Amino acid sequence: MKRLSTTPRADWQDRVESRGLVWHTLEGQPYWAEGSYYSFTLAETEEIEAATAELYGRFLDAGQAILDDPDGLAVFGIPNGVTTQSARPGTTSRRP
Repeated sequence: MKRLSTTPRADWQDRVESRGLVWHTLEGQPYWAEGSYYSFTLAETEEIEAATAELYGRFLDAGQAILDDPDGLAVFGIPNGVTTQSARPGTTSRRP
């Protein structure tokens, strides 16, 4: 991975707002550094993608464990009986 410097785009706020990101500045300071970016090799990109897929799988497994436990939702303050069919045990979608 390489961190590279660049000249900030003059219209970066308008460009990100046009894509739905409206929270880009706090108290006059940018949320991120527009003057730099990162460059990844293919191998680095594939490693990040694999880690992301693994994390997503663990997220699904954790959610399923909560739904499979009769008291799982109560731990989060969600009373029994208020969930929809899609939140019942065995109905979560699995990884592709």
